[in-house]
Amino acid sequence: MRCSARGAIKATVNGFLLIEVLTACAILGLCLSILIPVQQWLVRTQSHQQDVLNKAQKRRILESQFEAQWQSIGKFGCSGVPRSIVIGNEFNAPLSNRAFASGSDWLKGLRLGECVAEYHQTGSHLVGQFSGCSINQINTFQLDQCSRSFSVNTSLNHDGRFNITLPSELIETSGLIASSEPTLWYVAFGQAGRNGLWKKSELERAAQEIESGVEHIAFYPLLDTDGDGNADAISTEYGAVMSSQVIGIWVEYVYRFTHCSTLVTAPTSHVGSGSSTVVHYTNFREKRWSYDPSCESVAGYLLELGVK
Repeated sequence: MRCSARGAIKATVNGFLLIEVLTACAILGLCLSILIPVQQWLVRTQSHQQDVLNKAQKRRILESQFEAQWQSIGKFGCSGVPRSIVIGNEFNAPLSNRAFASGSDWLKGLRLGECVAEYHQTGSHLVGQFSGCSINQINTFQLDQCSRSFSVNTSLNHDGRFNITLPSELIETSGLIASSEPTLWYVAFGQAGRNGLWKKSELERAAQEIESGVEHIAFYPLLDTDGDGNADAISTEYGAVMSSQVIGIWVEYVYRFTHCSTLVTAPTSHVGSGSSTVVHYTNFREKRWSYDPSCESVAGYLLELGVK
C-alpha cells in the first residue's frame, strides 16, 4: 500500500511538472511571437532613421559644394560685364578623353571672384594682397571698376601680394581684383567605383573629382529676360547664356547616400544582381534616370548666382 501511494504521489507531481513546463513553453512562445515582430520593427525604424540622417547629411555636403563651385560664375562687381555660361550633354562633351555619364549635363563657365582683393594705386603700379583663399596656379585676374572691367596677367608672391603695372586704360585708381578661372563641371565614373562630380580647370592639366556619390545631374538656368532682377523663365535648352541674364540655376540630381549592394558593370549602371527595387524618374528635360531607392535619391537645389 505504501509503495502504491508513493507511486501515485510521484506520478501526480510529475504530471504537475509537465503541465508547468508546457505552460512555461506556451508563455515563452507567446512572448517571442510578440517580441520578434517588435524587434524587427525597431530594426526597420532604426534603419529608416539612419537613412534619413544619411540623406540629409549628403544633401548638405552636396549643396555646400554647389555653392562653392558655381556661385562665382554669375555676376561680379559693379561693372556687370557679361560672361558666357554654357550647358551641354554627353553628345557634345568638350572633353573627348573622358567618359561623361549618360543622361547627365555638363556646365562650363568662368569662376570669377572665388578670391577677391582690393587694389590701390602706388606710383605707376597697382598693389594689394589676397588673403584667406588659395590662388594656386591662377595668373589671370579681372580688374573690376564700376565704369568697366578687364583682364590682367600677374604673378603673386608667397603671401598673396601682387604688384601690377598700371594699365593704360585704367580710369579709377582703386577697385576690386578677382581670380579668373575657366572651368568645366561634369559627372563621370569616379574613383570609388561609381559616378561622381568632376571639374576640369583650363589652368590645370588633370581633372579633379570634387564629390563622389553624384549619379546624374542637370542644370536649368533661371533667366531675367526684362532686366528687373527677377526670374522670368527657366530654360531647358542647351547652349550658351549670358551671366547678365542668369540670376540662378536649378540643379536637379540623383545622389547616393549610403553603400549600394547592386553590382556595377558600367560607369552609368544602376542595376545589377542583388537589386530588388529600381525606380525610374523622368527629369525636367524628359530624360529618364534610374536609381535604387535603398541607397540613392532624387533632389533639387535652387542656387543663386553671383559673388556678393
